[in-house]
Amino acid sequence: MPDLENSQWLGYELHDGLLQWVVGARMQLEVALAATADPPQRKRLKQTLRFIELAIEEGRGLIGFIEEQSTNRPHDFAAMIDQFVHALQPLAKDRQQEIVFHRAERPWPELPQSVLWNMLRVAQQGVRNAISHAGPATITITCSWIDDRHIQLQVDDTGVGFDQTRAAPTTTTTSHFGVSSMHHRASLIHGNLEITSAPEQGCHVKLTLAVPNED
Repeated sequence: MPDLENSQWLGYELHDGLLQWVVGARMQLEVALAATADPPQRKRLKQTLRFIELAIEEGRGLIGFIEEQSTNRPHDFAAMIDQFVHALQPLAKDRQQEIVFHRAERPWPELPQSVLWNMLRVAQQGVRNAISHAGPATITITCSWIDDRHIQLQVDDTGVGFDQTRAAPTTTTTSHFGVSSMHHRASLIHGNLEITSAPEQGCHVKLTLAVPNED
């Protein structure tokens, strides 16, 4: 992760620049929605507005995370996932999907903020891929302990799946950039990422991480 000064600068830039444009776009959509009586058009505008609201929430979440790097306050990974799931449930419902989150039976250890952030991004990308490509499905996020030294994050869906022989996970083409991003983030935190799928067998993302020694 970048140093504190650069992180704070990035937070200010996101808030004062990009996020303001997105908020402006939301305001324009709200005006258009209020002025439209046509049901199909209203439905499309509402769906677009939902994406804009998710982008704003994502931006604010990132800014909050950046600001908290200056504190020693531990992050609750389960709470981060809960918030993400809550925000995406309406979108998933529109696509006849359900997102389910299973917390670890015992709390995970305190981990560096950079590790938690990259794990969160892997979970988010796995869920978003499922929402975009799985079709009607149940999407399950699971945090668990494998043993006393290893934790695991899983994202499983019951959707259409895909043929892995035609979708190499290391490709950087646009259609598979999200998968490449997950592998890159796993390497940054020295985790092991496995993605398995087959037609009509859903997709399964598994990130395993060794817990750092406390001494």
